[in-house]
Amino acid sequence: MKPLLQITNLTAGIGPVDLVRNITWTIRPGEHWVVRGSTGSGKSSLCSAITGKMHVRQGQIQYPYLGDNPSFDQRRSAVQMVSFTDTSRLFNPVETTHYYQQRYHAFDSEGHLTVREYLQLQGLDTENPEHQKILTSLGIDRLLDREQIKLSSGQTRKLLLVKALLHQPAILILDNACLGLDVGSVRVLYDLLEEVIRHGSISLIMTEPLPYVPGFITHELILHEGTRVDHYPDPPQIPEESQTAINTLIRHFQSTKFSKQPESMVRLEDIHVNYLDASILKRFNWKVLPGEKWALQGPNGVGKSTLLALIYADHPQVYSNNVYLFGQRRGRGDTIWEVKKRIGFSSPELHAYFHSKASALDVILTGLEDRFQLLHPPPKEARQVALVLLIHVGKSELADRPFPTLSTGEQRLVLFLRALIKAPEMLLLDEPYQGLDDVLIQKCNQLIESVLTDRHTLIFITHRKEEIPANVTYQLNLTET
Repeated sequence: MKPLLQITNLTAGIGPVDLVRNITWTIRPGEHWVVRGSTGSGKSSLCSAITGKMHVRQGQIQYPYLGDNPSFDQRRSAVQMVSFTDTSRLFNPVETTHYYQQRYHAFDSEGHLTVREYLQLQGLDTENPEHQKILTSLGIDRLLDREQIKLSSGQTRKLLLVKALLHQPAILILDNACLGLDVGSVRVLYDLLEEVIRHGSISLIMTEPLPYVPGFITHELILHEGTRVDHYPDPPQIPEESQTAINTLIRHFQSTKFSKQPESMVRLEDIHVNYLDASILKRFNWKVLPGEKWALQGPNGVGKSTLLALIYADHPQVYSNNVYLFGQRRGRGDTIWEVKKRIGFSSPELHAYFHSKASALDVILTGLEDRFQLLHPPPKEARQVALVLLIHVGKSELADRPFPTLSTGEQRLVLFLRALIKAPEMLLLDEPYQGLDDVLIQKCNQLIESVLTDRHTLIFITHRKEEIPANVTYQLNLTET
C-alpha cells in the first residue's frame, strides 16, 4: 500500500527562526506514532509544518495515497491536527482578551454559538449517518444545543475531535493530548482514541508529554533541537552560571519588602460556587496563613482552578461569598489591581488567552504589571532579573525570541517565570509544568525551593505528585461534591 504521508528533508520555521530541520519521515496505513523529545525539541512545530501552519523553507511533504497532483482541499483534509494546548482557538483571536475577562460571566449571558452551529460551520450534516455516528460515539449528540463557551474542558476536547473527524482524515494529529487531565481522564481519552481507530481507517500521531504511551502506538519518532535522532541524548549538565543565577534570585526574593503581615493570606468561609445546575464548591472552608506552602490535588472538575480564580479576584462569585485576602474581605478595601499586585499567577487558562507577540523576556516582564503587554518601560534591574530567571532554567537563548515562535512547553515556562518576576507575596501556580520535560521541572522546582522564604506563600495545583516542590508542607485533596 502507498504511504499516507512522506516527508523528505523538511526544514520549517516562523519568521527567521528554523524550528525543525532536515526531517525525513514516512507514515504508512495502520501505523500509529508518538513524537517524543524534550521541551522545545520541535514536536508541535513539526506537526504544524505537516498541516501547513508553518512556513516550509526546504523539502517536501507528499501524500502518495492521494495519487498524483491532489487538490489543496484533498491535502488539507488528509491530515487534521487537534491541539489541546488551549480551548481559546474556538474563538476569534481578536476576542480572546474579552473572553479572558468575561469567561465566568459566560454562564450568565447568551448569544454565543451553539455546538450545532459551530459544527455546521465545519460541514456537519446531522442527516449524514457517518456524521451522526461520530457525534454519538463521542457523546456530542447530547450537547448540540449547548453554547460552546459553556462546555467543560473535557467536552471541548471531544468537540475538537469531532471537528477533525468530520473531515475524514487519513492522519489525525493530537498535540499535547493529555495536558491538564487527571489519571482517570487520560484512561477515558485513550479508550476513546482506541474506539476511533477501531471504527475507521485512520492513523494517529500523538506528541509528548504523555503520562504513559498508550498500547495502540506502534512507532516512535524522537526529536532533539529540531532534528530527528535515533535515541534520547544524555541530560545536559547544569552549568555553573545556573547556580550563580540562583544566588542572584535568592537575594532578589529576600530583599523584597512586604506590607504589614496579615493574620491570614486566604480565608474562605462557607463558599458556594455554581455553574448552571452544577455545584462546583459547596460549603467550602479553608485558611492559608502567611508563609505556608500548599499543594492542591483532585480530579478534573472538582473546583481547584475555581478556588484560585476566587483568590486571584478573577471570579464574579467572589463578591457573593465570604472571601478574605490578606486579611480583608473582597469587595471592601483594596481594588482588584491592588490584590493582583501582591500575587504571582500562572495557569493553563492564562496561557490559552495569552496571544502576545512580544519577546519571551518582555512577556516575563509583563508580570510586573499583571497585564498582557508592557505599558511602561521596566527598570533595568527588572530586565536583569528576568534574564537571570531564563539563565537558571537553561533557556537564555529564548530571551529575544517572539512568544508565538516558542513551543507550547517553552511558552508555559515563560509564563511560570512571569509569575515569579516580582517576587510576589503569594504565588498561585495552577498546573505550571504542563508541557515541560522532567529536566525543566527539576530546575523549576529548584527555583521555587531556593527562592521562596518563610514570608512567601505558595498554592500549587498539579495532577502529578512528583511535580510538587519539596518545600510544600500542606496538602488539600478536593473531591466531587
